[in-house]
Amino acid sequence: MTRDHYASRKAAPAPNEVTALQHAFEWSQYEDHGPGDELLGTPLPTLELGSGSGNVVAALALKGICATGI
Repeated sequence: MTRDHYASRKAAPAPNEVTALQHAFEWSQYEDHGPGDELLGTPLPTLELGSGSGNVVAALALKGICATGI
């Protein structure tokens, strides 16, 4: 089974999940406070321990970073 086959059957994320991914990599509760994506530099594979809901790992993966959460 290919990834495209799986993706075609997966339900679209709920609106609150989309919002969570958009705001997962922020430094405070205020928009435009703190550093941005430039802090990431050249992306390397990442491992997040205690990833909880996985929003930060998913947000990093959406930016093209190989991310794993445990």
